[in-house]
Amino acid sequence: MILILSVDKDDSTNQVIDWINALGKDFYRINGDELLDHNFVIKIDTNEPKTIFSFSNVLVPKKLIKSKYYKVVWFRRWATPHNFVHNFKPFSLKNQITQYCQRESNGLSNIFYQSLKHCDWLNHPSELEINKLSVLEEAKKVGLIIPNTLVCSTKTELIAFKKSNGRIISKSIRDPVFFNTGGNVYSIYTYEIQDEDIEVINDFFFPSLFQELIEKEYELRIFYLDKVFYSMAIFSQANTQTKVDFRHYDHVKPNRRVPYLLPKSIQKKLIELMKILNMSCGSIDMIKKNDGDYVFLEVNPVGQFGMVSFPCNYFLEKKVSESLIKRYEK
Repeated sequence: MILILSVDKDDSTNQVIDWINALGKDFYRINGDELLDHNFVIKIDTNEPKTIFSFSNVLVPKKLIKSKYYKVVWFRRWATPHNFVHNFKPFSLKNQITQYCQRESNGLSNIFYQSLKHCDWLNHPSELEINKLSVLEEAKKVGLIIPNTLVCSTKTELIAFKKSNGRIISKSIRDPVFFNTGGNVYSIYTYEIQDEDIEVINDFFFPSLFQELIEKEYELRIFYLDKVFYSMAIFSQANTQTKVDFRHYDHVKPNRRVPYLLPKSIQKKLIELMKILNMSCGSIDMIKKNDGDYVFLEVNPVGQFGMVSFPCNYFLEKKVSESLIKRYEK
């Protein structure tokens, strides 16, 4: 059986499941954010020689599935159970108890992953821990062009970096996050740092990631699956709203997005990089410069492949389901 680890209301997961159903294969889905809800029972069978988790839905008590019965796992996403989402004062007892429960939940997840180590995984939780800076170093080693990059916490270093590179941007060291407050949702985007921004910041600040701003002909979002590339060119430069970060979507006048064929030389280097990172699936961000060079930015092991699939008619949801089934049948 195929095991799918995801979160509630993930469209890509739902669409892959639709294809698995259409292709007549069995699967079982567990959502991390619902793991501790009342409708799941988790047991460790002490009579087995190895640690084995069993999952049973109390609404269908006879449907008991043990981890040893799984052969393939697709790790799509994972999240903290809803039970732990609270806003307590930092040093209150309730906050300390919530943090303890979160650590316990993480420990449970790790034991759960360990019980599935015999499986063939498409994406693995360990891939979420990849470091952008380490990935950039590995990309450079395989011959890919990368942006000049700096992580610093002092205004002096930042001023020198901007003077050396001209225009610079700032972005998250890890994945961007969303902040919910007052009924509004805020996100962290790639942002061009201006001289006036530097003037008003403190001499010392939280360590932050800065890179040279690269003049683009267009941006590339590439979905990689089993050594095959499904690439999309995003013409973001004609719109001032999306010029620095295309995720500042202009819903009135959307960027043009078209299928794209990567040069064989770039494909070869990317395959080598993904092999080093031990990743068989992921979303890669690159830039095509005005002078024709390709610049590697980062790789996301999760990635929203739907935003590449639909505009380019790649039907990636079907290809992911076929990849899982192929792993199951080998």
